[in-house]
Amino acid sequence: MRSIFALLGIVLLTGCETPPPPPIHAPIAFTDQGKIRFAVGAVQVISDYVSTGKAPNVEHEFPFSPEQTLWQWAEDRLQAAGDWGRVEMTIREASIRRDPLPTEEGVMGLFKREQNERYTATLYVTLTVENGERTGNATIRATRSHTFLEGMSLNQRDAARHAFLKSIMQDFNTEAERAIARDLGGFLAGDNA
Repeated sequence: MRSIFALLGIVLLTGCETPPPPPIHAPIAFTDQGKIRFAVGAVQVISDYVSTGKAPNVEHEFPFSPEQTLWQWAEDRLQAAGDWGRVEMTIREASIRRDPLPTEEGVMGLFKREQNERYTATLYVTLTVENGERTGNATIRATRSHTFLEGMSLNQRDAARHAFLKSIMQDFNTEAERAIARDLGGFLAGDNA
């Protein structure tokens, strides 16, 4: 009888363990990248994107939202290096959508860990450069999808979301460099790195 109570006590104590504290994720930054220097007097960021704040959109559940991270990208990468004119970066979309995936039900489903959610991130930004003489425009789009495994802990989910956001921002950074070189090269400062 004692052994049953001892076993019950161990089970209860194990169930009362304090969960690990949530991880603290560093903001996603691009300070290790060179500045993109425009021959203008100012850089301005505007957001036209308004998150619904409800399913299927889940960007508000991430440690940092895509919109916040785009603002950070602009601060880290875009620089005014002239006397007049401006670069205007407009955030048109910064969404992350979560869609359920079918999983096996019944007894067999109990013994499997399957991919049960697909996250799709969409970033859409426009850049407009005006220098008093002419205007230039560039469009930057990045989309990425990733599936998530069922049964992850909250900390594992936060880490996976942070990694997913970092990946889409790397895609965005690559596309931005390409679009700026292609469409706005004539507006860059002569000493641009």
